[in-house]
Amino acid sequence: MPLHIEPMTRLALAVLVSVLLGIGVLIGVAILRRWQQERFLERARSLRQQCWPILVRLLGGGHSTEDVAALRALPLAEREMLCEPLLSRGHSPPIQLATLQELCTELGLLEAWQRRLIGQSETISFYDTLTRPEGLLHRVRSLNFVLRAHSARNLGILRHQPSWPLLVKALDDPHPDVQSVALRSLAAIREPRSFPALVERLHGAILGHLPHLSPGSLKAALGSFPLSDAVKLMPSLRHPHPQIRVQAIDILREMVYYAAAADKEFVLETPHISQELTNLLLTGLNCDEDPEVRGRAAEVIAHLDSAFSTPVLCELLHDPKWFVRLRTVRALAKPRYLTALAEIRQCLTDPHWRVCEAAVQTLLALRLEGASQLLEHFLRTRDRASRELIIKEIERLGFVSALLERYGDGRDSLENRVIDELVNMHATNYLFAVLKGNRRIRIRGMSHRESGLPADSQKQARSRLLASLEADRASRVLARAHSKLAA
Repeated sequence: MPLHIEPMTRLALAVLVSVLLGIGVLIGVAILRRWQQERFLERARSLRQQCWPILVRLLGGGHSTEDVAALRALPLAEREMLCEPLLSRGHSPPIQLATLQELCTELGLLEAWQRRLIGQSETISFYDTLTRPEGLLHRVRSLNFVLRAHSARNLGILRHQPSWPLLVKALDDPHPDVQSVALRSLAAIREPRSFPALVERLHGAILGHLPHLSPGSLKAALGSFPLSDAVKLMPSLRHPHPQIRVQAIDILREMVYYAAAADKEFVLETPHISQELTNLLLTGLNCDEDPEVRGRAAEVIAHLDSAFSTPVLCELLHDPKWFVRLRTVRALAKPRYLTALAEIRQCLTDPHWRVCEAAVQTLLALRLEGASQLLEHFLRTRDRASRELIIKEIERLGFVSALLERYGDGRDSLENRVIDELVNMHATNYLFAVLKGNRRIRIRGMSHRESGLPADSQKQARSRLLASLEADRASRVLARAHSKLAA
């Protein structure tokens, strides 16, 4: 079969010319973008040199009509370029934020961002499309979402309350990035009237009606609202769908944690929470059919007045699900629950080891009374697993050092009996390391201050303890050497 050289040559030349043209176009675009970038940076530098003193005066409270008019005379893109560093520097104090919001209003930026958020971008010339960095974002419809997302972000940074309806509408934007930014802005603004709309979308996300907004992101946004909006969660807490109830109680828990973060003695009561919601927690959610709801409800109930919450929490300590008991015993680690020490101590014998571990940590957090209950249990129980768990926790939390500081106060004191029991169990590595390495404890032990015993008596007790530890350590080293020789 004869080869057709001429058609193949033409095809090869056509491909070569196409490749060269493509390379030339790419080089031209790169040169154009480089020129555009240099021009943009040069203009930004000159703008900041000319207008930055004006901005400083306006932000400092020196409002001047001439200064505002000078900035409004600039094109919109240059006004945005000038204010962008102010919006990108992170969290600002409320007073400075209010001043910045007023300035952006006077410069027409807020109105421009609101128009862009609903898809009404300004029309720009072909020359501006080529010379401005964001020019293509205005021209190419598929890239408009960047402008909408940027506008939603700026409105959220400024905490612009009147923009909340537009941000709620932006949750239905066709692009998921705009939805996510609008959700974060609503969480930053925390407008109470937007709360029901977010709850409605949370229901839709859980039921599968809103695929782009995840329940986790909606829950985080709702959890940032103040506790005064918690009453609006009542329909969700009573919803027949268990996952909606779980997410609703999780949101309430986050609200309570935020409110309690600044006050260690925080009590969840009126005006923080309505009586109706309190009754639902104490008589409804604590016995919900879903154990996840019961466990999270226990963490919220623990912040209520102990007179009402203690009986409910003690009942939840006997829940059939171990993770409900775990959350409950952790929630009881507050000084006002000292009356529940006996019930917490019973959790030390729980069938699940994580509940036992949490009970140890809770008792140690309840000051001297809780620690005494824990040490009494340690001395009385014969369960080796429970003893080893207690030893691990008191060593991890440094409680052994506190025991050593009081060692030698009295022959039958609780601290002496615990230390002696540790020696009998050969759990001496930590004791030996503390006595040999922590000079502060050894010196405080030598100079007795708290008991009525002579300093020499305490010093002798410490010396005997150290000798016992060294003997135990030597016997174990010898035993290991014998085992190696036997092997």
